[in-house]
Amino acid sequence: MQDIGSGQEADALGDITVRKFVQLPQVELGSPVVLAGEEHLDTPIRWVHIAETEEVTDLLEGGELLLSSSPAFQHSVQRTRAFLTKACRAGAVGFAVEAIDEAGLANPRALEVLTAAGRAAGMPVIAFRSRIRFVRITQEAHRMLIGQQLSIVERTRELHEVFTELSLSGAGESRIVHEAAERLGTPVVLEDAAHRILAYAPADGLAAVENWPPNASTAVPVGFKGRRWGRVVAPSAHEDDPYAAEVLERAGQAITLVRAHSQTTHDLRMRASDHFVSELPHLSEEHARKRARTAELDGPGGYMAIAVKMCDDVVSGDKPAGASEYVSKDDRAEYQLRERGLRMEIVATAERLGLTAVTSAWRSGTVVAILGFSECAGAGGTNRASAPSPSRASKPASASTPDELTAEMCRELTEAILETITVGAGPLSEALVAVADDIPTAVEAAHVAAGMSIRRQPFYRFSDLRLNGLIASLHDDPRISAFAHAELGPLLEPTTPADTETRGNKRREAGGASSEDLEFLWVYLLCRGQKAAVARQLGISRPAVYAKARRIASTLGVSLDDPESAASLLTALLWQRSRST
Repeated sequence: MQDIGSGQEADALGDITVRKFVQLPQVELGSPVVLAGEEHLDTPIRWVHIAETEEVTDLLEGGELLLSSSPAFQHSVQRTRAFLTKACRAGAVGFAVEAIDEAGLANPRALEVLTAAGRAAGMPVIAFRSRIRFVRITQEAHRMLIGQQLSIVERTRELHEVFTELSLSGAGESRIVHEAAERLGTPVVLEDAAHRILAYAPADGLAAVENWPPNASTAVPVGFKGRRWGRVVAPSAHEDDPYAAEVLERAGQAITLVRAHSQTTHDLRMRASDHFVSELPHLSEEHARKRARTAELDGPGGYMAIAVKMCDDVVSGDKPAGASEYVSKDDRAEYQLRERGLRMEIVATAERLGLTAVTSAWRSGTVVAILGFSECAGAGGTNRASAPSPSRASKPASASTPDELTAEMCRELTEAILETITVGAGPLSEALVAVADDIPTAVEAAHVAAGMSIRRQPFYRFSDLRLNGLIASLHDDPRISAFAHAELGPLLEPTTPADTETRGNKRREAGGASSEDLEFLWVYLLCRGQKAAVARQLGISRPAVYAKARRIASTLGVSLDDPESAASLLTALLWQRSRST
């Protein structure tokens, strides 16, 4: 038995619980006491209902607290217990009954019956030990319940207006997340489908994202139905908090609308860029520059065409032998998303480096772009895109020459794009129309460089491809294949059928070559036969280098130190290595 003392008045927006009901002034006049079910006192109440007969349970809809003055519930433990069990199953959340005698005093026998019957009832059982007017109790309870509902309606209206204004004004995702966090007074996080954090607030809420994702949290999906791409999460909010759920729902809707509008804008810009790039060869220089300005492309320091090839792309036609020509809708949709993401990243990266850019889908697996440089960048001239020195590699984004800016852009793209890319480029051009002729050249350079066995540069022009590029361009030519097999001969052919895959513990290449022998030959030729350098690079002794070199030379029947033989073997190895890339 638990007496309920005076408590604080219910929060207008908080749930009206059984505990708050018992603390109402009109209820306290009846000297209420909780006989059973104290653990359920914080259950919310939806309505207060008078119950004078046992048949009232058929009228319940759930969430009702029952009030009764009927003596029928004060005499039989079994009958009262059966009624309470039935009422609880019907959705009742509490039972309050007068337990007084004819003189208006507390009835000990009735209290005993109600206490025994209320055990394990699944809801609070409350007894009034003084006579009270139920009409005043229901008036006060309903006034509070209706006031709560009106407050919730007003709160919902305000949330709708605030987040609608944010979505219509094009507020960023971070701003919307910040608004949600301020209203909840708890950290809020926007994550994508892979649980990568896209935005969070407040700024000092790092502790909330240290062990991400959380095991349990209040969250709502973001994105249109069937195309969900993330969630808005309040990791510290209670899972049953309706206000937190409502705020997150409004924030999620606002983010969905903002991103949809942003994607529509990007779509329109991409279509305009596609038209501009396709029509550029047929425009006059004056007309082309006017069109470029409308596409936000400006190049007082010159223009440059680049091509970005997404490697290992099944839609591009680079399928392995025997692969089906059929490409599913899911594969094609995934590729289109990747291509779209690459185009957006190219423009964003160019803007960060102070450049302008328009992009276009050239063919499956390749995106082309025209970069516009400022006057100060153009003054630096165009250099060959050789492998950067340490000083150049550490140069900040304020690099002055077009080649340095393009190299920095390619490095940033490589870090941002979650797949292998190869970039080809044309020369710097003062004439915009001339860049149209450079686009196919940049595309071809990117495709050839993608097949090279060694790629050390951020981007490639045809002048950078040299022998490695020539081998890559002749990748499938039967003549280069015949040449390589003639040069490497015994190293590419197994001596026995068992040698086709393995010999001892040595892994063998597809042609039967010992990868250890081929790697040794590759290093030996690159080191120009310097035994000490080969030993250092491979981590073996110099006598072992001499022995291996003699054995391989004997197997091939040529001198590894002869310049012509070395050049021929290196060419064959470049082809062999390009086959395994």
